[in-house]
Amino acid sequence: MKKKAIDKKYIYMREDQKCYYCGRFLMPNKVSMDHYFPKSKGGTFDLFNLVCSCKRCNNFKRSHVPEDWMEVNIKLFRQAIEDKRIVTIGGLNIKVEELLKLAEKVDRTSVSEGYMVFEGPGIQFYVKENKIFKVTM
Repeated sequence: MKKKAIDKKYIYMREDQKCYYCGRFLMPNKVSMDHYFPKSKGGTFDLFNLVCSCKRCNNFKRSHVPEDWMEVNIKLFRQAIEDKRIVTIGGLNIKVEELLKLAEKVDRTSVSEGYMVFEGPGIQFYVKENKIFKVTM
């Protein structure tokens, strides 16, 4: 099975098989993946930036940046860590429990060139392709 298919299934199940925006039940073959922080504005393909959407809501949203994008990305980032979908690479040897504890400090995020930075008091996570490649404390 392709990685994208697995990720799509994960997101579909995470959203309880419903459109993130209108709450309508979605059949698996009718799901549209929406970049919560728009791809056109630098949004990534990471799990924390993708939500299930019906085609109508996805078309309506277009490249609008939701006011709560930061809070949603942080919530979904923590969820992906808890679900063991975000991993560490590059010699970072941090257990899931410790990652979750550190992720609780995150209170803001920013979009950079092809990756996201999750920040909080005394902590920064650099994330690309569902992998934490750098942590500064």
